[in-house]
Amino acid sequence: MARHITRSEVPHEETWNLEEVFPTAESWERAFEDASRMIDSVAAYKGRLGEGASTVLSCLKARDALTLASQPVLNFARLRLAEDTTITASQEMWARAQALMAQIQAGQSFISAELLRLPDGTLERYMVEDPRLKVYAPLFEQLASDQPFTLGAEAEALVAALGDVLGAPREIYQRAMTTDVKYEMVIDSAGDPVQLSPFIMLAFQPPDETEIRRRSYRAITKAWSGHQNTLAATLATQIKKNVTLARFRGYPSTEAMLLNESPIPGFGNHGIPREIYLSILRTVQTEVAPHFRRYARLRKRVLGLDQLYLPDMGASLDPEYNRKMSYAEGAELIQEGLAVLGPEYGEILRRALHERWIYRGKNIGKANGAFCHFILGHHPYVFTPWNGGTRDLFVMAHELGHAGHMMLSMKTQPVSNMALSMFMLEAPSTMNEVLLGHHLLAKNQDKRFRRSVITSLLTTYYHNFVNHLLESELLHRAYALAEQERPLTARTFGQLKGEVLSDFWGGEMELDEGARLFWMAQGSYYSGVFPYTYAAGLSFATAVAPSMLEEQNTTVNRWLDVLKEGSSRKPLEQMRHVGVDMSTQEPVARACAYVGYLVEQLEETFQ
Repeated sequence: MARHITRSEVPHEETWNLEEVFPTAESWERAFEDASRMIDSVAAYKGRLGEGASTVLSCLKARDALTLASQPVLNFARLRLAEDTTITASQEMWARAQALMAQIQAGQSFISAELLRLPDGTLERYMVEDPRLKVYAPLFEQLASDQPFTLGAEAEALVAALGDVLGAPREIYQRAMTTDVKYEMVIDSAGDPVQLSPFIMLAFQPPDETEIRRRSYRAITKAWSGHQNTLAATLATQIKKNVTLARFRGYPSTEAMLLNESPIPGFGNHGIPREIYLSILRTVQTEVAPHFRRYARLRKRVLGLDQLYLPDMGASLDPEYNRKMSYAEGAELIQEGLAVLGPEYGEILRRALHERWIYRGKNIGKANGAFCHFILGHHPYVFTPWNGGTRDLFVMAHELGHAGHMMLSMKTQPVSNMALSMFMLEAPSTMNEVLLGHHLLAKNQDKRFRRSVITSLLTTYYHNFVNHLLESELLHRAYALAEQERPLTARTFGQLKGEVLSDFWGGEMELDEGARLFWMAQGSYYSGVFPYTYAAGLSFATAVAPSMLEEQNTTVNRWLDVLKEGSSRKPLEQMRHVGVDMSTQEPVARACAYVGYLVEQLEETFQ
């Protein structure tokens, strides 16, 4: 029987080397105090931005310096908490870091307000007088789009000062799901107890045996059900907060505000009109649903099931083909599959895979899911599961896509322009998954191997075109209710989830009470309208990957240009640079059609 290990027992090579950032707790404390003191260096320019170009430049440089000093403090605390969410000291460090960020945001909120009060044409004149200001042109363009929706200086300062309070719903949700919700043990086919976690369901990788898989599913959703009223109030508070802010700012809708803002500090806004966002929601659901209904019927037949339930979408279609690989083998396959991206990108992958940029330990208290965060002045840090399966390979490649983008952007862009827009955020990650899938399918013609790869690729599209996209659909409906002053309760969210799933699956899946509780499963509801960005990025990646493999240098170089540009250009312009027009439905519809092709290819492996 496997014993669950603590963080201190995780093998060294499976952990991050965070000591290279802050070797001791005292060094983090010193950095925290240094960043705190630097707030005044920005505040010193309050009321002075009309003095001229040199004053504006000095102020913005001071703000950048504060970002460079404070961002490592914040993300180090975030990473320490992810390693083990049960450690009180890590919880306290994270809380202090968040409070510091709220102080920083409040202390520099005057910048936008004062720049917006400058007479028309002033910023353009400043950039002529001092060309060094041109690097901030994207910021000035964003300010111009914000101008009609900006409150007065005092009100903006108040909103910024309440940053950690306004972010409380997300924190409450994360704390509840990682530390307060308790999951049962289930007994596997070997008679050993298995500790459940939400990631088993979120990654759709429950145990292969039908009885155990469904028992695990029921146990997890039962654990959620005991917290549904509290977390419904938390989510309702998040939604109503955004509705209220949108009204005060004068936006035509809450979604319009959320698309014009960034839910993730340090990243640009979405940079697209609401019409494109709604078009992606409609097109994906309309075009891809028939293909996934067909996939559901295939699963039902292959698994020998009378009825298909939500957890059955993650069951292995070939459980006897138990191909496991070592981490070293997986690292080699990723480097092979992404070699088309060139030597500079390949070196980033090599370092990430072999220099402890990746946390893959399996300890009690580790955070759920997978992610990538970067620390300015150092490098990205990837958090991903690793059990040696094909799906683990795709998840790691996904997160390394974020790492590759961050490294290239950090090398070429000032801190103010480093991050891609939210609309582009998931393109680098899903691009890696698509490229890896193409490589693996071309590398090996063995039918069972191809079945494993195609299933993993379909899981990528399922995760992004179904899970995340239907999250966005639920949010779309919930915001519509909130704007009509309708109450949002646990019953409301359960009904919405059931309706969204029913509309999509069209009777191909049995929707029990557990499925209706899946509104509790994702923290992305607390990040504005973020979930749809996975479908946007994957649609773009699906359109670009074939030309990368065929034309190679031309398309690859254009893609690397985009990764190095950060947010210095608008996202639709960046996508057009690589040959894709995401303002139309065509790339999205083409990606949905590719799902149909994959389902056909998978069916052939069972003939």
